[in-house]
Amino acid sequence: MSSIQSNYCEIDDGDPPDDLDDGEAATLAQAAFGNYAAVIDERKAIRVSGIQFPELELLNSLDLLTSQELLQQNGRDEIVDLVHLALRNARMRVPPSERPWIVNLLGDDRARECPILGFYATAAMEKRRLGRRAE
Repeated sequence: MSSIQSNYCEIDDGDPPDDLDDGEAATLAQAAFGNYAAVIDERKAIRVSGIQFPELELLNSLDLLTSQELLQQNGRDEIVDLVHLALRNARMRVPPSERPWIVNLLGDDRARECPILGFYATAAMEKRRLGRRAE
């Protein structure tokens, strides 16, 4: 059995709570075998990867959508549209630490349309509203 197959079987055959879907297990196994970064959004897969492959570089969808390469090719407005659609329509997961700057990137109206931003969108909008009152 090849290294990639054994990596896959080890991850895919995990017992709960460390079991992963086939796609997530295949992504992690391939990335670990080829020494690539893996793009994973699911929290359980991120946790299992940290245990099974602590040296593996992990990225998320937000990292891809906001990369310098895409920004240079498409411009800021296009990136804002991409992030907004991914959040609103595809319900892309955003790590809590990233939510405040995403709200700032999108602006109040668009952030309000993205349930995943929840509290962060509301808090940022309220802070700006209160700041305008103080002026």
